[in-house]
Amino acid sequence: MEVTKNQRLGVIEGFYGRAWSARDRAAVIPEFANLGYGNYIYAPKSDNKLRRDWQVAWSDYELQQLQTLCATCRAESVGFGVGFSPLGLGGITGAKDRAFLASKIEQIRLIGCETLCILFDDMRESGKSMARNQLHIIDYLSERCEVKNIIVCPSYYTTDPVLEKIFGPRPENYWADLGCGLDASLNIFWTGERVCSASFNQDNLDFIASKFRRKPSLWDNYPVNDGEKMSQFLHLLPFAGRASWLQDYTAHHFANGMNQAHLSLLPLSTLPAVYTDAARSELDENVDALDTAQANVEQANVDGASLDANWCDFLSRQCPALSENLVRDAPHFQTKGLENFTEQECAALIESYVAIDSPLAQEIVAWLRGEYVFDPACLTN
Repeated sequence: MEVTKNQRLGVIEGFYGRAWSARDRAAVIPEFANLGYGNYIYAPKSDNKLRRDWQVAWSDYELQQLQTLCATCRAESVGFGVGFSPLGLGGITGAKDRAFLASKIEQIRLIGCETLCILFDDMRESGKSMARNQLHIIDYLSERCEVKNIIVCPSYYTTDPVLEKIFGPRPENYWADLGCGLDASLNIFWTGERVCSASFNQDNLDFIASKFRRKPSLWDNYPVNDGEKMSQFLHLLPFAGRASWLQDYTAHHFANGMNQAHLSLLPLSTLPAVYTDAARSELDENVDALDTAQANVEQANVDGASLDANWCDFLSRQCPALSENLVRDAPHFQTKGLENFTEQECAALIESYVAIDSPLAQEIVAWLRGEYVFDPACLTN
């Protein structure tokens, strides 16, 4: 039976470090569709031609790869989008800036995207004119991109004070100025009270909606694990702290995956229930969400009996041979930290997973072997 896709829900590949391979994406996008996700955004931080080297054009081969990715999404009736971060561009100051922007947006148009995400995250404070300069960039791109949807990520995308510590103090009235100047048809990303929020609350979402003059689109940094501390964990357990009332306070809900594409499907299998089962006030009340400033959404004291039914069903369909192992090991992968496993423990775990013919098992083995190296470019953890 075909699952109805929720166009409010999406997956964003928006993390630092090792990106998903083309083969990974071709495999997991149909699974996103099967789980009920209506959108996928390509925005890996490692694609420098979307970020640090955005002025450099994609090669014909790279552009063809992105067109193929778009076609894969279209075949699954999943909306495809691209996340573009013009790092270093404080504003449009001359013909050279306009030429570079026009060239990049023309390539993005050729891909066939439905959604363009204009991402100003991880940009340092640039003074009182920061919002005005970003609005000029947004207007220039939106006039030329020919897409159905545009979502903007502000430079200060959370009330978490860590951003001001790293990038400088937020300009006065930055959020209000951005919301006031932005066309009403555009959306704005928001991660909540923290960069990696364990849960969301109505007061925080009401506050930022009043500033932005629109409901925010959630950029949910679970199950992402790209930070220096978070890369020590596999966030495999079900979503927690996400309540059904979110549908009344948000425009969209995008989940940022882990560096491990196939393993990301395990937690992702549980989020759609928040929006499909309105009678359920919270997803998986048996799992405790801890503070994510240390290690994203850590969940403790979990046993096989309390795991989300969608999680168990998905695992049994994907690879029954993994079920017993992951019901046993997932809580430890999520809370213990790779550096705290002894060599003997790692060797025993590798031996138990290496014989299982599954991409999920292969990603676990690679993680245990230290193949997912932390990317120091990731500044917020």
